[in-house]
Amino acid sequence: MNKIDGDAADAQIAEIGIQHAIVTSQTSLVAIDETPVRPAGETLSREDLPVNLPAGWDFDTLFGGAAAQAAIANSNTLAARAAEQQAKGLDLPQTATGFAATLASGLLMLVMGLAGFGWLRRGRVAK
Repeated sequence: MNKIDGDAADAQIAEIGIQHAIVTSQTSLVAIDETPVRPAGETLSREDLPVNLPAGWDFDTLFGGAAAQAAIANSNTLAARAAEQQAKGLDLPQTATGFAATLASGLLMLVMGLAGFGWLRRGRVAK
């Protein structure tokens, strides 16, 4: 068995990984998505996003007065949009199941299992 030094082994591992497009200890794969996400010719838009801080944090202390005023104005706009959306009414899916039927069937299965266990145990004791 021929032995090679570590650098030569690393080079061979890297070469095999590149040839076969596989991940090795010396290679990795990077996915590059080249599909456009915006139609050609459409301009970029700028929009202020709300900043939600943890409870007890003061926005003015962190970012200063001007930024705080902009955030407050933006949150007021978002609140107005949310109120408008709520006024329209939302059609939410009705996906919940009744727990009573599930609970009843579970209890029935438990009773049937205990009865079956008792029947099997009674048969073994009688023998």
